[in-house]
Formats: sequence, structure tokens, C-alpha cells
Amino acid sequence: MSGILIASIASVSFQSPVIDFRCGETDQVGEGNVASVYNAYLRHSVVLIGLALKGDAATLAKAISPNARFATFHGDVGSGPRTTGPEAAVEFFKELEPTSYQTLSASAGPFSTAACGPIKVEVLLLREGSNAAALVFRYEGGVLRDVTGSSTTTERGTF
Repeated sequence: MSGILIASIASVSFQSPVIDFRCGETDQVGEGNVASVYNAYLRHSVVLIGLALKGDAATLAKAISPNARFATFHGDVGSGPRTTGPEAAVEFFKELEPTSYQTLSASAGPFSTAACGPIKVEVLLLREGSNAAALVFRYEGGVLRDVTGSSTTTERGTF
């Protein structure tokens, strides 16, 4: 495994490696190393969360489908905005009130994947106390299609 990344969401800007894939352009990147592609989408997801927390729906519109849905589940009950797209992302992430995030990426060896194909990555948003939201971001063509996840709790300790 290449490690766990824990950081403050406040430090996120719109410098995103997924933009370099040029999805939808004639010169888009075809294939990439699995670990590199997934790590780019993990970082991109964090960038989108930061923009949503800042309320920047205009910039999010460049990276989120207008039909994208956002929901978390507490057992079998889902909650999230009734709207879709960038505005829904702003509402969703502001409601979650994350204080930091955590990602886990694994080394996938020499295998390759379509950089602009269907990609799914997971981000853990940490909130006040031990509350957290484990979220799955689904992309296609470099565009965020939906985010679903579950509310959970975390526990940290030392040995």
C-alpha cells in the first residue's frame, strides 16, 4: 500500500490531476497506471469537496454532471439533497460538516486502466468527535456522476 493521506480540507485548491487526462478531448489520455489514475481521482475528489465547502458551484459545474446525485445512508434510510448537480454537491458537503478527510490507496502494480473510463474511489470524511462519512465517488469521462456513502464512526488508538 502506498499509504494513508490525512489532511485539512481548508488547504484544497482547484489544481487537479484529473484535468490532465483531458477527458472528452481528441488528445485525451487513453490508459494509465492503475495506482496513478486512482490517486489522481482521489485527489480530485478532495478538490471537489473543498470547492463545495466554499460554495463554488460555478467551478464545480466544470467537473460535476448536472444529474449527479449525493446521498448518505444511515442503515436503510438515505438522506441528501433533492436536487442534483453542483448545487446539490454544495448542499451535501456543507451538511456533512467535515473537518478533515482520509483516503487509502493501494499499489496496483504495472496494470493499466482507462483514465477517462468508469472510476470509483472512496474518501472518508471525518467530522466532529468520532463521526464520519464513508463516501464512494463515481466518475465517468472525468466527470463526477454520483456520491453515495454511509454514516459511520471512527476510533483511533495507539499500540
